[in-house]
Amino acid sequence: MRVNVYAEEMTARIQIICKVIDGQVFTGVRFYLGFPFVHRKGDDDSSAVTFWGKKDLRCQLKKALKLLDRHYSKKPRPGTCRFCGCQEFTPCLSLPGAIPCGWADKKRTICTRCAVAKRS
Repeated sequence: MRVNVYAEEMTARIQIICKVIDGQVFTGVRFYLGFPFVHRKGDDDSSAVTFWGKKDLRCQLKKALKLLDRHYSKKPRPGTCRFCGCQEFTPCLSLPGAIPCGWADKKRTICTRCAVAKRS
């Protein structure tokens, strides 16, 4: 499943949510969208997207921020694809069991999978 949320829809309202289910702690980070929609106290129907995890979410969020920083800096680093962020020891795979990507340029800043996708 893919969900598209545009930055223009996001608000500054972000919340950490915790739940315990069958003794397992789940932590989520919720990003609210648009304007708050509260029927009455304790009944918040505001649109939001929540990312849940059994494990620490910070690793994934840090990776996402690192990729965004790299994207906006426009300074490709050798050995890291400037489009998908894959690296020499963590190549992307188009399909399970498929051959890992390689480098499409001499500077090693774009992988073969992204190079093909950009041509399409």
